[in-house]
Amino acid sequence: MNAKCSICFEVLSEDVPPVATRCGHLYCNDCATFNFGRPGARCAVCRTPHLREDLIKLYMDYEKQEVSYEVAKQPRSSTSREQSFNAGHCVMKGADTWDVRTLVDVAVDRYFHLNASYN
Repeated sequence: MNAKCSICFEVLSEDVPPVATRCGHLYCNDCATFNFGRPGARCAVCRTPHLREDLIKLYMDYEKQEVSYEVAKQPRSSTSREQSFNAGHCVMKGADTWDVRTLVDVAVDRYFHLNASYN
């Protein structure tokens, strides 16, 4: 994962844990805690208002992910699962092609689905 914090632009990793907003933008935990702890805080990317309590901590297993960043020269197939990808995508061994935004969207959807089922 080569995603960067939307405020400090540091690469998110185990040492710089990622946090997502409901709008799907990524921040490092330090920047998110500071930015969204203020009254009237808004997403630095899309200006959507958020509270610190609404932030979603993302837990990634960095050791087990074998990630390679490559640019496909030719499409492998016409199916949606095996589309060619550009430099903004990553391929994880044993997984489909996902971009970082898709991973965040999936995490946010699952988070709110789980919270709704407990309420």
